[in-house]
Amino acid sequence: MATSPQPHRYLTLALLLALVFSLGLHFGSPTDTLPGAGGDENQTPTARFVASSALTVSSPAKSLEADFQRVVHAVMPSVVNITATRQERTRRNTIVTREGHGSGVIVDGRGYVVTNYHVVDLEGARLSLDLANGQSVAARLVATDVSHDLALLRFDPNAIHGSIPVTKLGAAQQPGVGSWVLAFGSPLSGDLAGSVSAGIVSANYRPAGAVNMRNIDSRATFLQTDAAVNPGNSGGPLVNLDGEVVGIN
Repeated sequence: MATSPQPHRYLTLALLLALVFSLGLHFGSPTDTLPGAGGDENQTPTARFVASSALTVSSPAKSLEADFQRVVHAVMPSVVNITATRQERTRRNTIVTREGHGSGVIVDGRGYVVTNYHVVDLEGARLSLDLANGQSVAARLVATDVSHDLALLRFDPNAIHGSIPVTKLGAAQQPGVGSWVLAFGSPLSGDLAGSVSAGIVSANYRPAGAVNMRNIDSRATFLQTDAAVNPGNSGGPLVNLDGEVVGIN
């Protein structure tokens, strides 16, 4: 008979947090308009379009694209959108609802989900998970590591129809600088669930002093990545090209 997993085992393995310091944005330039034929400067300018020949993409680039798609196909089903809801009574004796949103990743088929502590940091909140297959299920908080901003949730696997997708936790050491990584989650809102961005590990073993977060253990170290991460991505996995979780966004 299998014994129940130790919740802190998952928290220990997931201490490699991903921290994004920058987000690169690229904007295209507007199309130039050129004078029409005939050299009449009074003519209305018209855009000149030139048909381009087919581009030949190098084999290494196509191979990397295939690697990205393979990892997305394997990991995305295990990424969940988390909603924490709590009702509060105001001084005027009215009831208001507070909500927190974030992401998480299923790491065990028995219903264990790793996320950030600040995603579920609403005392007495009701936790709900939206799975990638469209199902929703209630969850409960089973363990926390506030000093590393980590939390472990659990849902009833019997409440899910079909198999439960799982993403494996990677090794304890942080990946090397320059390694490709993919960030999964629900940026900005649950309406954008199932999003993924790509980047590299920009630096590893960043000291906790570089992170402006309360209650973080001063001995903790973090990954820095240029993969795009926005509010709502919190708690989602940062994954290497082997499809392993190497950090929590």
